[in-house]
Amino acid sequence: MEQYETAPSFYEWLEWAEELAYGRLRLLPEQFYRLTPMELDKMLHANESRLEQQRWDMAYWVANMVSVHTKKPIQPTSLMEPLLPKKSLGEKKKETEEFFKSFERQRNEVTQDGNSG
Repeated sequence: MEQYETAPSFYEWLEWAEELAYGRLRLLPEQFYRLTPMELDKMLHANESRLEQQRWDMAYWVANMVSVHTKKPIQPTSLMEPLLPKKSLGEKKKETEEFFKSFERQRNEVTQDGNSG
């Protein structure tokens, strides 16, 4: 769903949700209207995960088939790169900060365990 400065109206949300439910999830209207928004969200996330796994599987096999015809082997990651979501600088920075905080927390736990024994 597009990013809104304010929450979308019910009709805007419904238009977005119906398009995904009928198209991507191939639900019938009666199935769609029985779902809660949380159930729809879970189904959409599960569908995205399944599609991404299928893409990785395909990239693996294509890389193997193409690599026999090249001097340097093709990696599945190079085939998947255009399909993977791009992270913003803010997201990358946040991930880096979380990694270092986790690392520091683990290091402190090990240090405390070593001092108490």
